[in-house]
Amino acid sequence: MSHKKLIEDFEEFYNATYVKWKVSVLTVIESGFYRDENKYEVFIELLARLLVYTNQVNVITAYDSIDVSLISDSVNQVKFLSYHIRLLENMKFENWKNEFITVVRLLNEEIKINNRILGSQHLFNLSMILQEEDQPNYYIINGFNELVKGEFIAFSENIQKAIAKCTDKEMMYYLELWMFSERLRNEDPNPPMIDALNSGLVFEAKRKLNDALKQYEMAIRLGKNALPYFLIGRIKLDHFEDIYVADQYFNDAIQISPDFALARIYHIEILIMNKEFAPALSEIETALKIPHLAIWYIYFLKAKVLYSMGKFKEALAIVETNFNTFNANNFEQYILSGDIYLALKDCEKARENYSNAGKIDPNNATFSSSMENYHNQCKK
Repeated sequence: MSHKKLIEDFEEFYNATYVKWKVSVLTVIESGFYRDENKYEVFIELLARLLVYTNQVNVITAYDSIDVSLISDSVNQVKFLSYHIRLLENMKFENWKNEFITVVRLLNEEIKINNRILGSQHLFNLSMILQEEDQPNYYIINGFNELVKGEFIAFSENIQKAIAKCTDKEMMYYLELWMFSERLRNEDPNPPMIDALNSGLVFEAKRKLNDALKQYEMAIRLGKNALPYFLIGRIKLDHFEDIYVADQYFNDAIQISPDFALARIYHIEILIMNKEFAPALSEIETALKIPHLAIWYIYFLKAKVLYSMGKFKEALAIVETNFNTFNANNFEQYILSGDIYLALKDCEKARENYSNAGKIDPNNATFSSSMENYHNQCKK
């Protein structure tokens, strides 16, 4: 046998072996089940978070790789990913973290070679657990799968669906950043404004808030965009507790982009915080009439406002008709549902919802308080 033939046979054997190994490694994200923080659930949750995490806004032209260093390099790890990274690290005897890093590297290979993140069978299996997801992982992963292929409209549609199902405001924030990046494709390029925005995001990540505010103010002067107004409002609210100034910035963001979900949510929550329930309900009704804003979080706020106004049956109607069609795996949703049923003297339903909240976060003080209230009212 010639030397050339030996090399060809070896390469053929190596390639076949590598393909089998690759299929074996990726099996975990194709055939797992989503329950009780098993490997499949943790991998899918973390993959979705890796895809959606960003700290910049740019005109989207492509998506070429998942940043493995956010997992593999402790210096690059961010709070948004930390809980699920710890879950991987706690399984050190089973090497979950190393396995996940290998999976991500293979997915990057899929992006490079096959212009996809996951194959059709993976996506089909993932779609079958839509009702069990804690967050909208399917829509996120499917959306970025489309972005890899250069299908920008399909990407946008999936991210909108993810926002509709999202119950985590931090995840919604990153989803909104991606939506702003996607919109920049259809606007006149404004590099100075984008640079100012991104400089502000970097300063904010480093907790240099005054520097971030200066950059966002510069972005406002450089172009008409809702995002810097929202970012200033969020800093004013979360870090300086300047509620009224923050709300003015949220309103400015809404005026520029009426379908900016998170700006709407922050504005409504300020009204609720100030016990301005009638104006809050009016704002909610206005939002729900806007395309893309008939979303879980705004329906949740509507039920919360109606409950606070003593309109328990109307609040219950929202719970029964809207919550079940969106993400049901949310602690606050079950607590609110329990409160509504308790107000309507339906002790059995109240206990059921409080118990569901307890399964999600048994050590939460709100759960303990709710169960104490339940026993006081229903166990007399």
